[in-house]
Amino acid sequence: MKLRRLVVSLLAIAATTIGAVLISAAPAQAALSYAQSKSVAANACGPGYYAQYYHTISGGGVNISRVFLLYNSTAKKNCTVNVNLLTPSTRYLAVYIQKTGDTEWTYDRDYYSSYAGPLKISAPGTACVRLSYFATYGGHTYGDQASGWMTGSCGGAEGWHAA
Repeated sequence: MKLRRLVVSLLAIAATTIGAVLISAAPAQAALSYAQSKSVAANACGPGYYAQYYHTISGGGVNISRVFLLYNSTAKKNCTVNVNLLTPSTRYLAVYIQKTGDTEWTYDRDYYSSYAGPLKISAPGTACVRLSYFATYGGHTYGDQASGWMTGSCGGAEGWHAA
């Protein structure tokens, strides 16, 4: 009887230990670096686009997505992309862009594993654009309703960084 109890106890300890090892070995989400997310945005917009500004959407102690504003000086167009940093998980991503003088927003919003966008808008000369952007994480939505006007002669908006 004592031997049986000892064997059962040892099996229980072994099962608990193996279970703990398997749980701790579960793959974590891979977070994209700044350079990786910048490359994703540039590839999404296409040849000739270079990143001007970026803003990281964070929430719950995690960097969720990174929004880029890119420009093509030959085409005189801006492009914006909201890149999911927590790949390969799918989440709600949204990005909106508006040019000075326009009343309507151009937007892309849906559940994506890679990015929302690219959105391209003609903004020659002294035209400025502003963005709205959102991402979900842990059942919450994070982002900003509308950035300040930026690009070209407008400069960057508050909370945005030169790329």
